[in-house]
Amino acid sequence: MNPAEIHLALNHLPLFGAFFGFLLLLVALLRKSRDLKQAGLWLCLAAALAAVPTYLTGEPAEDRVEGVPGVAQELIEEHEESALWALVGIEILGVASLAGLYLSRKTGEVPDRFIQTCLILALLAVAIVARTAYLGGQIHHPEIRAGVSSAP
Repeated sequence: MNPAEIHLALNHLPLFGAFFGFLLLLVALLRKSRDLKQAGLWLCLAAALAAVPTYLTGEPAEDRVEGVPGVAQELIEEHEESALWALVGIEILGVASLAGLYLSRKTGEVPDRFIQTCLILALLAVAIVARTAYLGGQIHHPEIRAGVSSAP
C-alpha cells in the first residue's frame, strides 16, 4: 500500500471513533454506567491513536495526487491546515481519555465531572475532524464543492 491508500483507509477512524466515543460517554452518564464510561474513553483514545498515522500519511498522499486532473492544490492546502488543528484537538481528547483510564485503574470509576469534560472535548474534536474530513473530500470530489453544478 502506498501512503495515499493508507491515508484513505485510515481517515475515517478518527472521526467515527471520536463520534461514537462521544455517544458512549453520553449514554454512560445518562445510565450511570461504569463500563460504558470505560468503553467510551477507550474508543476516544483509539481515535486519537488512529489520527497520528492518518496525519503522517497526509503529506505523502499529497505528493501522490499533485498534478492529477480534478485535484485543486488550494483545497489540499486548506485541508492540510485544518488537519493540524484536528490532530491537536483529537490528541487533547486522547490525553484526557488516557488520564480518565488511569484514574479508574483501581476502582474502575471515573468521576462524572471528568466524563463531562471529555464529552466537551470529544464534541470539539468531532467538529474539527469533521470539517477536516469535509475539506479532504472536496479535494477529489468536485460534486461536493460549493458552486459546482451537478447538471451535465
